[in-house]
Amino acid sequence: MHIRRGDKGPKSRTVSTNDFLHAAACESDRIFARKKLPIVFVMTDSPEAARQTRAWAAKRPHMRLVMQTPKATWHVHGQALAIAGRSFSHEVRHNETEGLLVDLVFLARSTIIISLCTSQLARLANSIGHIAGRLETAVAMDSKEIPARDPWKYGTDEGWQQPNADPAYCGGQTT
Repeated sequence: MHIRRGDKGPKSRTVSTNDFLHAAACESDRIFARKKLPIVFVMTDSPEAARQTRAWAAKRPHMRLVMQTPKATWHVHGQALAIAGRSFSHEVRHNETEGLLVDLVFLARSTIIISLCTSQLARLANSIGHIAGRLETAVAMDSKEIPARDPWKYGTDEGWQQPNADPAYCGGQTT
């Protein structure tokens, strides 16, 4: 799951962390129903989303949460985030880049991706996972944007779909 702060642009709608967690609950419950232990990998640029996700995962003993460590950029907000790296030391920039690449590898190895389809990082991970044959489902939390993207940008139709709103699909569960 890739939870963004919603800083994709002035027209983008911020998707709440609870919406992401509800989608993750639905998908992890489906995996658990197949007698598999769901491992939920979360990458986020939001310290609040990380806090909420840890609290959510603590209530779900049938799954394992894997999450990145706090980032050097978590204290930066809005447009300043785009240029924040310039003020960091070479070592911090290097470590942040390594962390991003590790996150990309984990996301690309996922069987289910829950993200914004407007996130280039999520689109790249989606395409890698799809081409490798690992990706089963790609849930776009900004599903109204699905028709606006170039579906073949990364060499394969990414297959984004909207979150399933049917309570029966989620076993009646909420976050």
